[in-house]
Amino acid sequence: MMVHVGDGESKHSFDIGGYQALEGAQMFIGNRNVSFNLGQSNDLIVMMDKSIPTPPLVNPFDGASRISGVLKSIASSGEGQDWLAAQEQQWTLSGAKKFVKDMSGLDQSSSVDYTSLVDLDSQNERSSRGLKNDAEATLNKQYNQWLGGSDNSDSSKMSRADKFRQANEKLAFNFAVGGQGADIQVTTGNWNFMFGDNIQSILDTNLGSLFGLMTQQFSTTGQAKTTFTYSPEDLPRQLKNKLLGQLAGVGAETTLGDIFGVDYTAAGHIVSRTGESVDGVAILKEMLEVVGEFSGDQLQAFVDPAKLLDSLESGINMGADGIKTFAETHGLKEKAPEEEEDNSSVSVNGTNVAGAQDNGHAITADSSAKEDRAFGFNSLNLPNLFATIFSENKQTEMKSLVENLKENLTADLLNMKEKTFDFLRNSGHLQGDGDINVSLGNYNFNWGGDGKDLGAYLGDNNNFWGGRGDDVYYATGTSNIFTGGEGNDMGVLMGRENMMFGGEGNDTAVVAGRINHVFLGAGDDESFVFGEGGEIDTGTGRDYVVTSGNYNRVDTGGDQDYSVTIGNNNQVELGAGNDFANVFGNYNRINASGGNDVVKLMGYNAVLNGGESDDHLIAAALSKFSQLNGGEGSDVMVLGGFQNTFKGGTGVDSFVVSGDVIDNLVEDIRSEDNIVFNGIDWQKLWLERSGYDLKLSILRDPESDTDQAKFEHIGSVTFNDYFNGNRAQVVVAMGDQGTSQDDTVLSNNAVDALVQAMSAFEPQAGDNGFIDNLDSKSRVAITTAWSDVSKGNSAIS
Repeated sequence: MMVHVGDGESKHSFDIGGYQALEGAQMFIGNRNVSFNLGQSNDLIVMMDKSIPTPPLVNPFDGASRISGVLKSIASSGEGQDWLAAQEQQWTLSGAKKFVKDMSGLDQSSSVDYTSLVDLDSQNERSSRGLKNDAEATLNKQYNQWLGGSDNSDSSKMSRADKFRQANEKLAFNFAVGGQGADIQVTTGNWNFMFGDNIQSILDTNLGSLFGLMTQQFSTTGQAKTTFTYSPEDLPRQLKNKLLGQLAGVGAETTLGDIFGVDYTAAGHIVSRTGESVDGVAILKEMLEVVGEFSGDQLQAFVDPAKLLDSLESGINMGADGIKTFAETHGLKEKAPEEEEDNSSVSVNGTNVAGAQDNGHAITADSSAKEDRAFGFNSLNLPNLFATIFSENKQTEMKSLVENLKENLTADLLNMKEKTFDFLRNSGHLQGDGDINVSLGNYNFNWGGDGKDLGAYLGDNNNFWGGRGDDVYYATGTSNIFTGGEGNDMGVLMGRENMMFGGEGNDTAVVAGRINHVFLGAGDDESFVFGEGGEIDTGTGRDYVVTSGNYNRVDTGGDQDYSVTIGNNNQVELGAGNDFANVFGNYNRINASGGNDVVKLMGYNAVLNGGESDDHLIAAALSKFSQLNGGEGSDVMVLGGFQNTFKGGTGVDSFVVSGDVIDNLVEDIRSEDNIVFNGIDWQKLWLERSGYDLKLSILRDPESDTDQAKFEHIGSVTFNDYFNGNRAQVVVAMGDQGTSQDDTVLSNNAVDALVQAMSAFEPQAGDNGFIDNLDSKSRVAITTAWSDVSKGNSAIS
């Protein structure tokens, strides 16, 4: 245990790319490690249990970081020019297919089959990825238990006291308060509670994350209990977690500070938001009760730093006995027999007062951990042994690594140096109160506080509350929770179950896993979600939402948003604002709700509901078997695809007919509506009457010479009950948009004449349209009818 009070004034610190490193350094190896720092200093704090793990040779989040950068560039593509046109250009069927192929590597735990996600009738396709992930996690857990001697096969023969003693011996706990400054905290062990700045930053804990914590299972070692989820016994847990995920969205952004009506300062003081006097110590004690469950009474000693400092100064004046008494009375050190080694130390401004007086030497701040040279060494990152045995390519790769080891090591060192300086100068981390927390432990809790904080976690359960500042979070594992708080935060969550709360600011969420919950709050947010069964709520602001997978629910909230949905059985609520949406896959449902929305369908068996305002619903030529409903308002329905059904709803609606039509049905055409021909030569149109229905046939331009292209060569659209008092205005040519009385409208008599002239023939395609094979009399009659037009009001506003 170490308590350090004072600013960093070590003469052993040095400048690295503008970062004053090692103003304080602490190294702990043990099962119970506690570090408390009060003051301004850039500290290095390393906490490990006795089984020191081997760190990864290469940054495990390097690929995720690069992919995140690519995703952000996709969202910003076209900025400063025609952003909307650029987005529409990249979100085609081939673009969506390439997107899920390139980016799906982020998802390591769901059963989504990304290779078939945009294909027709692929809604029942599943990948074995999820099953393999569970099997691997279960085997790893069993192996780790065997390696650590955790076999409980004979636990039934143990007494209750022995079981408790065994659990106590295996519990590895780390607790650290970094204090002000740009700190680097590295932890392993079962349980890690880390505060980047001050313990008062626990006020940043939000209610939504507390519901998320209730979904995390753990054992005494901090590992997840359930690793194999493909069993009936796990269904109750999954149903409970689904309910908790729903509850997490209720008051998701409300923090403990909001509930108590208080804030904390950079120095760690609690102040009232109304200017009233508050008992900050009492408030903090209430919030630390849960944390105290894991650490006894030791945390209570850090609640009131002023009182702690006064007692410490009094102890210093009394000499060594006073220091020892201070540590024991404040719960920092248990009373021990004389022969037991004293491993506690209290330092003031870098001087170990107790150690200096008791042992005759000081443990100063320059006793830092040796730099871990293995990090970033690609030359030492050897391929899998079993893969090498059975793969000639892997054997060649192994041989090349060995032969060029010296050159590769040199290149690695130069690369690491360059990236380190670039990170320190340009990332914004490790500046001011911006901290870095890295953990290989099983169960992690981290509160960032002030500054641009960075958290990177490889444990089973990882939780990070960023606080104030533009925070960044990377995590794998079983369950990950990230609350960004204030600022423009970024979270990359790649666990089996993920939950992110963006808070205020323009946040970015890259979330990939089996179950995902994303609540981004206010701000212009960007979210890229991969997986199944997720809940995505982007809140208010101009948001950019890309959802890939199955059975996800998306709510884009207020303001103008851009949504892309790729997959099956997803539901999207566009909310208020003039939104844009693209839809790929099978059996998706899009509700446009309020605002003048533009929704384009490039999928199958979908339902598109326009909502209350003037919406623009588009069916691409490749879409099939879908229902498009305009709802209220004057909607524009762009017809297209195969066996798609359109319903305009109330209001003056316009149905646009183009070469994208293969087989369409308009159910509710009315006399006040418009039928608009867009880009079709009149010679390629054929009009027929069947009862009260009007059928239009369109000669399409085939893109290939396949049987499918020949089948789709002639498209058709039927308007139900057109001749039963629902003769909508037929616009053969549109004028300039926004100009009244500039559209070319076909008269009702002309429609009747065309139907009459064409009724005696079957439509046959020729080089110049349908009229090539007609006799001259019929050809003249049809040509004359098409010229019976007038100028009308604008059909499309």
